[in-house]
Amino acid sequence: MFFDPFDWYWQVAGRSDYWSSKAAAYVEALPEGAHLTTINTEEELSDVLRPYGLRGPFISNVDVNAERDRRIVAGKTINGIAVTGREEDARNLTNLALGAQLRIAAGDTTTLTTFRDGNNADHDLTPPEMLELWQQSAAYVSALYAASWTIKALDPIPADFDAESRWPAIS
Repeated sequence: MFFDPFDWYWQVAGRSDYWSSKAAAYVEALPEGAHLTTINTEEELSDVLRPYGLRGPFISNVDVNAERDRRIVAGKTINGIAVTGREEDARNLTNLALGAQLRIAAGDTTTLTTFRDGNNADHDLTPPEMLELWQQSAAYVSALYAASWTIKALDPIPADFDAESRWPAIS
C-alpha cells in the first residue's frame, strides 16, 4: 500500500464519517478500495495534512497565516501593474521607492525607472509613480495582515477562512 496524502481517507475517533483529503471534506461512505487511517482528533488530522499543503477539518492560526502569506506572495494588480510579494520582489520595490524618494527630494519628478512586474512586463515610472506603487503595495500587505487578525479573532475560525470575501481584493 502506497500512502498518498492527496487521496486518503481518515476516520476521526468518535465519528462515523470519513475525512477525504482529496475533497477536503467529510464523506459518508468510503469508495471501494479506499485507504483508511484512524486518528484521534481533528486537530491531529489537520497537523498531519498541513505539511502537504492540505487542509484538515480543524482550522488554526497556522492555516490563516499560510493563507495570508500565500496572498502576499501572489500579490495584487495596482494601476495595471502586477506587483508580487516574494521577499526579493518586496526588497526590490522598497529600494526603488527609496530611490524615488531621493529623486523627489532633489526636485526630480521626471526621471523614468523601469519596473518589471510579476507578469514580466516593463513599466517606465516617474519617481512619484514609483513611490505610489510602493505605497499601494505596502497598504495591501497591511490590509492582508489586518484581515488575518480579524479571522484569527473568530472562535472558532470558520472553515471558509480563505474565501475571497474575507480578504482584500487583489485588483
